[in-house]
Amino acid sequence: MPCPPTQRVSPHLIVEACHDGPMTVATLGDRELGKWNLDFDRALEIGRENLRERSRKAFTTVRPGLHVSAWQDAYDASRLLLVDLIRELDVEGEPVAFVPDRDYLLVTGSDDDEGLAKASALAAQLLEETSRPMTGVAHTLVGGDWEVFVPNETLPAFQAVRGAAIKSAMIDYQEQKERLEQLLEKRREDVFVASCMAAERPDGTIETLCSWTEGCESLLPRTDLVMFVRKQGGDLEPLGVAAWERVAGAAADLMTKTEDWPERHRVTGFPTPSQFQQMDLRARP
Repeated sequence: MPCPPTQRVSPHLIVEACHDGPMTVATLGDRELGKWNLDFDRALEIGRENLRERSRKAFTTVRPGLHVSAWQDAYDASRLLLVDLIRELDVEGEPVAFVPDRDYLLVTGSDDDEGLAKASALAAQLLEETSRPMTGVAHTLVGGDWEVFVPNETLPAFQAVRGAAIKSAMIDYQEQKERLEQLLEKRREDVFVASCMAAERPDGTIETLCSWTEGCESLLPRTDLVMFVRKQGGDLEPLGVAAWERVAGAAADLMTKTEDWPERHRVTGFPTPSQFQQMDLRARP
């Protein structure tokens, strides 16, 4: 069955054309659009016009520089496409948006440290509470396009923004893990689907972590750190952790990127002592 046409908004968001009926919302493929003599681009244009028409109500200002969508009509996140509406909001710097749920669009400014911290905390909270999470990754407007926003590491809000993104990644990877496990079981493939975990460093910063176990073909999520584990009898012995970039550089021959999203890599075998030396293993965080 062909996939419906989509348009990428950012690395974490896509948009598709839908028909909103009295009881259901149906995604429109080329076949359905053809019945109305429409192509995908024209359908999106019509959808954007309809959305703009029902978006006359203002945002709610939580505090100066932090605005929350007030429509609550399941299309709040879609209003990212109404760039002119976002540009009208009073923020410090460039607009930064979060869409943790289809009923929430949070907008603050790239130069508003307190606004970024509060928006990130609210996004993380909503991700936990909603049954239909979208993303906790912050996005900023660059011209008329949305790009992933990462504040300067020296700013106090950096950890809050990063925390919301990590929360989102863990939710996405857990959902993906469950689906991959079902698929692998049907195929009778003995492959371990590794989890995306969070590890706190002594300074309080959070990093993502996955586990690569000796003798176990695995699908690893793309994380900040990789923890290596060796089987010793009936026990598992942690050998240490290394940054993903160093692991990928030293053990590229053992890693194959899959077509999955979020990003995963199939790993076979286990690194040699020489490869471990190149990775600069350190104790588990």
